[in-house]
Amino acid sequence: MIKPSAITSGFNNQVNPPILQRQARHRRIETTLRYDHTDDEMTKEYFNQLQAPNPEDLKPEEEAKIWLERLLANEIDLKTFKTGIDVLLPHRQKEDDIGYI
Repeated sequence: MIKPSAITSGFNNQVNPPILQRQARHRRIETTLRYDHTDDEMTKEYFNQLQAPNPEDLKPEEEAKIWLERLLANEIDLKTFKTGIDVLLPHRQKEDDIGYI
């Protein structure tokens, strides 16, 4: 019982299948792949994590776009958005209201 759960755990932690094959001492990779229970949602999550931008690598303008997307998705309110933009882009002209939103 320990061996199958260890193989499945390896797949869940994105361990390379040939490595798992050697650990399990399987002759054929097909035997090892029987323990791969990843579904489409797990695969999407994995690739989204790979493609997610690192906030430290973003330019202020790109980060401002993310703030705007969060505002439009109702994840943050207008006051939080304005404060975030003021911190990100301190050189821009400060206005009382943002008319284009």
